[in-house]
Amino acid sequence: MMKVVSNARYSSDASGGGLTYTTELGSIGGDAKQLLVMIVVKQSSGANVRMFAGLTHGPNGFLFTAHSNLIGTGGAPVAINADNLMVGQSDDTLMLGDFLNLGVELSDSAATSEQWVVVDIYISTKAF
Repeated sequence: MMKVVSNARYSSDASGGGLTYTTELGSIGGDAKQLLVMIVVKQSSGANVRMFAGLTHGPNGFLFTAHSNLIGTGGAPVAINADNLMVGQSDDTLMLGDFLNLGVELSDSAATSEQWVVVDIYISTKAF
């Protein structure tokens, strides 16, 4: 596995609304069939934290479209697992574009106050 994010602090907006943080994974999609993402939650603001992660891909590093929901479904965020490890993988029935981005959204389940996490993010690819 390759660490792509280390000790990053992500937060929702001040009233708990979702904010998305994008990590450029570069031009690894052309060599990969599938992407595995593991997000290690090192610290969080509490039980109201909700997380969603999605993968976007594109042909040239400038234009991107949705590929897969990795953590959460249909854009709906989920609570952090008890073991503080959030895991997801790309849809292996869809081809990956050459350039990949990982978007992680944080929000508040009660939509009342800012929530935050400190994370490390790892990825692994599966070749053809």
